[in-house]
Amino acid sequence: MTRYYLQTKKTSLSYSISDSETTIRLTALTKLDGTSISASDIGDYMTFTIDPGTSKEEICSIASSGVTVNADGTVDITSVVRGLREGGTAGYSTGGYSAEHGAGAVVVFSNNPQLYNQMANKSNANTFTALNTFDVAPQISVDPVAPTDAVRLSYVQALVLGTLTTINVIVPATAGATITIGQLVYFDETDNEWKLCDADTATTVQNVLLGIAQGGGTDGNPITNGVLLQGVDENQSGLVQGDVQYASNTAGGISNTPGTTEVTIGIAKSTTELYFAPRFNQMITEDQQDALAGSNGTPSGTNPFVTQSGLVNNTGKYAADAGANDTYVITLSPAPTAYTTGMTVYFKANTVNTGAATLNVNSLGAITIVKDLSTTLTDGDIQANQFCTVIYDGTNFVLQNPTSDNIKIVVASDNLKISADTERTTTSATFTLKKSITVNYAGVYRIKFDIKSTSSNCYVDLRTGGVSYATALQLVVDSTSSTSYVTKTHDLYLPAGTKVDLYQAGNPDINYVRNFRVYYDVSAFIGGSAITD
Repeated sequence: MTRYYLQTKKTSLSYSISDSETTIRLTALTKLDGTSISASDIGDYMTFTIDPGTSKEEICSIASSGVTVNADGTVDITSVVRGLREGGTAGYSTGGYSAEHGAGAVVVFSNNPQLYNQMANKSNANTFTALNTFDVAPQISVDPVAPTDAVRLSYVQALVLGTLTTINVIVPATAGATITIGQLVYFDETDNEWKLCDADTATTVQNVLLGIAQGGGTDGNPITNGVLLQGVDENQSGLVQGDVQYASNTAGGISNTPGTTEVTIGIAKSTTELYFAPRFNQMITEDQQDALAGSNGTPSGTNPFVTQSGLVNNTGKYAADAGANDTYVITLSPAPTAYTTGMTVYFKANTVNTGAATLNVNSLGAITIVKDLSTTLTDGDIQANQFCTVIYDGTNFVLQNPTSDNIKIVVASDNLKISADTERTTTSATFTLKKSITVNYAGVYRIKFDIKSTSSNCYVDLRTGGVSYATALQLVVDSTSSTSYVTKTHDLYLPAGTKVDLYQAGNPDINYVRNFRVYYDVSAFIGGSAITD
């Protein structure tokens, strides 16, 4: 990047331009001796003014790459940057005044604000983008803070000769609140700002970078002299030498008594000085580190430590079954990587089993479920919605609570257990299947249903054991001529697994049936299901 400073004679536009055109032609562009300039005389940045001293005065800039000197002495310029600002608080970039200019408008290459903005100002912060060589070494009066700060000779000598007893680690910092010198602050990673610590709020003192403000600052602005990360802070008051200091419940404060969240920050060196060494006495020992390694697997995000509440809630051991029929499937979290002998798993079964069954945990493979030592399950050892406990013996999952080993007594009662309530109708004199239910265990069940007729008799025939009305065994037949619903009740002994079919007939008018229901009490939950409603 090369910048030249060139004085030229006043010139003018060869033709008029709009307020946005970026290509112009000058009548000439000459040096003070009248000779034409070349593109290389301009460098990569130069500014000029069109119509100076008039209401259309406009600042523009060009680069040598867009300058062509024609044979007739005119100069074509492309990529002109129009409407530069006038400097000061308005800035120096585009967005300033731009206007139309007529042929013959005066053009002057002069020292616009943009020219001065390219130069170093000793009162402002400056960034140099090219090498600057000094014949005399620059002098600085402060020690380095940032990694790129210059280092003075006395600082280097102190490091080499060992004359410093404490090396302060101080970093530049931006305040995220109003901060005063000596306050305890933390680094907020969400916005890269330093904010006041408060032991009442754990997130401001735990698992965060702590520091001591070395000066004041307001939200969004630099903290004067940065933030001390480690070393001696000399901005305290009222300390007692030797006292351990803690994060306080007062925002930004320190105290010789722990706050709500106990975090040590150092030891008082004097009444005004603090050896700042956050958590110096809260480190874990080697034995504690070894214990944290765990006894089975490496602790990680997928193998976390179990808390007391996690133990109470059986975290990692229980899940609801998502399988069907005799294939039980669960997903534990965190996921086990293999089946291990003695592994205990709890699950809520989705369905009742019919004979042999398997359990697949986290897709590790389907394992046969047995009871006792190695006995194959029988029908109903696992009930729908039953909470099951199984232990892996190296080959099978052994069910600890099979329900079929319990004595179950089923007696008729008024406790509704199964229902098929949808209203059905018929006008046929032929018995037609309308509803079905099934029961899992033998016992006496109370069966109820509601029927009514429009004008003639409505008939209901309960049957079982057949694939059709003709082949099924009749349990009971009932009827009514009432035009309002009548509830019919029958207590029937049913063997285990009985499917009860409700057939309806009536002619010639419409006949109705609804609320086909089963009532009973049991010594343990048995269950059943509505097959056809």
